[in-house]
Amino acid sequence: MSNKLFEQWTAGDRRKIAFVISGPSGAGKSAVINRVLTEIPDLAYSVSYTTRPCRENEQEGIDYFYISRKEFQRLLAQGDILEHVEYMDALYGTSKSHINRLFAQGVDVILNIDVTGANTLRTNDTLDFPLVYIFLTSPSLDTLRSRLKQRGTEDKEIIERRLAEAMREMEMIHLFDYLLINDSLEQTVAETKAIIIAERRRIRTWRT
Repeated sequence: MSNKLFEQWTAGDRRKIAFVISGPSGAGKSAVINRVLTEIPDLAYSVSYTTRPCRENEQEGIDYFYISRKEFQRLLAQGDILEHVEYMDALYGTSKSHINRLFAQGVDVILNIDVTGANTLRTNDTLDFPLVYIFLTSPSLDTLRSRLKQRGTEDKEIIERRLAEAMREMEMIHLFDYLLINDSLEQTVAETKAIIIAERRRIRTWRT
């Protein structure tokens, strides 16, 4: 091994990673991500675009970039949307330029996206950075139903639609690298942090 290569590896010169967290609505993805962001250094959240209205407890630029359907279509046509999905009558998409800006700051990114969107990223052969796919779900369908009700943001019909979608998403677990059962927030946060730390040391992320 040359001195230059040795110095490069030991200095931490590796490719930045995108950690994709997906799973049913109500599984606790946002809670886990928010905690991990406060406890893991050099990690930033990749904010997605959406055409759905901003909820009372959400903030522009923090939870999502809230835009019109027309603006979303414009960004899609420009090639700035790496993946997108229509879910519950709203569009959601991941911004390529936003991720690149975060990488340029020297941080890894963590994404919270739909299971279908995660699969679209997996099949995108133009991406030049490593992606790690984590499926996060609740211990049971009953637990998921209870958590959705406790949020108090949707009526019974919407909750049942989300549960039906969750059943479909569970069939796609085999496409992911890791499975986390969110029965305890503390345990799930610890497991997520362990995955991030291990993947940062994985040889495939290091430039040679």
